[in-house]
Amino acid sequence: MCRFTKVLLYLLAFSLCLGIFVFIYWTLLQQFRLDAEQPAVRKPPSLSIAPMGPNLGLEKLIMWGKIGEQASNKLQKQIRHLVDKYGFKAEHRLRACNLDHAYGYLSNNPCVLLKINQALNFEASSYSERRSLPAAVPIELRRYMMEMAPEQRSNKIWASCDFVYKQVTTGISYVPEMFYDADGLFTKENFYVDPNTSENETERVIHEEPGFRRIIGVKFYNLPANKKVHVTCSVWARNIPLEHATVKFVMHHVDPTAHIDPLDNLYDEIDIYDE
Repeated sequence: MCRFTKVLLYLLAFSLCLGIFVFIYWTLLQQFRLDAEQPAVRKPPSLSIAPMGPNLGLEKLIMWGKIGEQASNKLQKQIRHLVDKYGFKAEHRLRACNLDHAYGYLSNNPCVLLKINQALNFEASSYSERRSLPAAVPIELRRYMMEMAPEQRSNKIWASCDFVYKQVTTGISYVPEMFYDADGLFTKENFYVDPNTSENETERVIHEEPGFRRIIGVKFYNLPANKKVHVTCSVWARNIPLEHATVKFVMHHVDPTAHIDPLDNLYDEIDIYDE
């Protein structure tokens, strides 16, 4: 066999082996390749608020009122920026927060948006029984769950806000509810069959981008003027650590014309643990 033939056979064998190696390597890469948009470890979601003012120690200060329109407008702008990201569905969901078209900052019923942040493909392990809730859960949330039928409590991430100091006349409501529906909450998009499709129609498929469902409005009532009201908000699920799911902030309604009795600070702000 001539030298040329030997070299040719060697090159063919080498090319064949190289091709097999490249094919096996490519196959392994495809099999174990991670989606760039999906983290290797599914971290639990965190919690954030809007509007978000400057730091006051470890808390955020949300201050508004008769201190010039600019301050209140800045808070409203932050809220609208968040709501506009999710379009009409978010506006409709939070409409009870925006009855004065200023998210309550003109009528002294301000709303703070409680946003549970995206954690792609995270699956929440929820509390469906009141007795299984951690001891730190406020009594208001326990009562709320008690009023719900047991079959309605499943697959929900519960939310609660509480005053650090008891305020005699202040109140809180939640828009639209005191929970996030965890079904498909941490995906980019969902597709559902429309349950209202009649028997004579072809099944209609509903497309949803669930980001707007990760926002709850927390609406405050009768906040006292010229006093710092400390608030702690948390979300509750078995696999969301409390340190990831808690925000602390201070509501401060400024009104230079309001009369404040110096003793109000003594009688209105009673630490709940001193009872």
